[in-house]
Amino acid sequence: MNILIIESDIIQSLNLQSILFDIKINNITISHTANEAIEQLQNYHFDIIFCSISAYDSITILSKYIKNKKLKNIVIISEENENISMLTYDMCNHLNYKSVDLLYKPFNINIVKKNYR
Repeated sequence: MNILIIESDIIQSLNLQSILFDIKINNITISHTANEAIEQLQNYHFDIIFCSISAYDSITILSKYIKNKKLKNIVIISEENENISMLTYDMCNHLNYKSVDLLYKPFNINIVKKNYR
């Protein structure tokens, strides 16, 4: 399974990566900038994308750069208020992603382990 984490906060991205390593998911790419994320999305296939909505231009990435790819599994990472999180969640559903989840910061290790094995 190939995972992309789009997260501008280095500590948060490494924390999520560590949790995923614990559940034996090892093919993980981390993008800390919009340009890195766009480059990764244009050049590689990912099974799941964890995308922070507090990062750079994440709404554009979710709506423009992912929607034309075969990937349809999105996990929205949020520390924003619930309205912003749900608006982003609804947008992804409207774009017909196969699977859309919300994961709130700080990460709950048990939720990540339960939902993303």
